[in-house]
Amino acid sequence: MVELDGWRKLEQQGHIAFKVRLDDLIPESFQVSERVENTYDRQGKITGTRTLYTQEMTYTFAATAVITDYEGAHIIDKVLADRGRKYTFRSPEFPVKQVA
Repeated sequence: MVELDGWRKLEQQGHIAFKVRLDDLIPESFQVSERVENTYDRQGKITGTRTLYTQEMTYTFAATAVITDYEGAHIIDKVLADRGRKYTFRSPEFPVKQVA
């Protein structure tokens, strides 16, 4: 969501145009992690265990925006994301390693 003070949204032919370019997402590493969860009885003794698996992926992507006015005159180029920053995606936990 973008808020621009002093402007109003038009259905077509607005005063400024935003063109956003999203470059490819490039995975850098994958890893499956496990977490062991114990279950206890009322006396505090371990009655069972279960292992849950999740996948973590580190990736980068780049995005830029070009802003022009209604006549097509260039206003500004803006870098929204660059490959210098790494992001991490973590999947939900699964009881089966192959599913993760």
